[in-house]
Amino acid sequence: HGGIHSAAVGDGLGVRLFAEDLGRHNTLDRIAGEALLRDIDLAGQMLVTSGRVSTEMVAKAAGLGIALIASRTSPTDLAVRLCREAGITLIGYLRGKTFEVYTHPERIDLARPQAVRPEVTGVILAGGESPRMGSDKALLPHRGGRFIETIYRQLSEIFCEVLVVTNHPELYPFLPCRKVPDLIACGGLLAGIHSALQHSRTEHVFVVGCDMPQLSPALIREISQRDPQWDVVIPESRRGPEPLHARYSRRCLGPIEQALGEGRKKILSFFEQVKVKRVDYDEVTRITPGAASFENINTPQDYFDLREQEQTKTASPGRPSAGSGRSEP
Repeated sequence: HGGIHSAAVGDGLGVRLFAEDLGRHNTLDRIAGEALLRDIDLAGQMLVTSGRVSTEMVAKAAGLGIALIASRTSPTDLAVRLCREAGITLIGYLRGKTFEVYTHPERIDLARPQAVRPEVTGVILAGGESPRMGSDKALLPHRGGRFIETIYRQLSEIFCEVLVVTNHPELYPFLPCRKVPDLIACGGLLAGIHSALQHSRTEHVFVVGCDMPQLSPALIREISQRDPQWDVVIPESRRGPEPLHARYSRRCLGPIEQALGEGRKKILSFFEQVKVKRVDYDEVTRITPGAASFENINTPQDYFDLREQEQTKTASPGRPSAGSGRSEP
């Protein structure tokens, strides 16, 4: 709205710091001050501002190590020159899906990854009660949004459609996708997979939990694009198979319904009746080092550990991070 300027700094995955003030310079000063107090390194980050980019704004950003500045208005001529000399990518007239690049366009990769095979739908299971967390894990703050938003963004870049399986769709009005309920009551995660297969418009679904914010797009693509003859494609970690990071075929519906009808709720309980392709741990690590993709955030301590690890990773680029929690399959 008029009369107030805003600015934010992010890493491409979410907003890290945000400020509002009457003056556009003050917004950046506030961000710099908060970063100092919280010991956050802004080197390599992106700055988005509502105000005109002047030489003073560029000088402050350069001092913080900002790699890219974007504004909804035009920059000054001197600001363009200074960004060119400082190696900063400068974007102006950022309006909706359009913008103009003034300096160092080589830093921007506009290529959007192609969706995987059209017979695969991305699925987020959000039906748990989160007893150990004490609140809905899917709604925990993460990277400027919520856990489930982070996961949805990642899946929507890969799949043509993303479904959320939940019995409480009113909790997720901010997600622009279909929300579908369990069709078999009290069936746990296995009932969630059953619902996903029944509601999906495709032959296969790729399933993840709503508390897995460290997914690897490369691993998801690899699993999703395996030979469609397999009923289940499931990766393995050091702990064994990971059924909440796997692809399932509609051919699993009958065996799943039989298992649930017999009171068997473990996801692995129907595997003997279908064709299963296991992606062993060595192959998984070749695709994506470490096992953070499979980690669940189950308790408040898991959540605090994750936040600390992500802050450490940002302060020390290249240092791997890993979660500590895991749900029982």
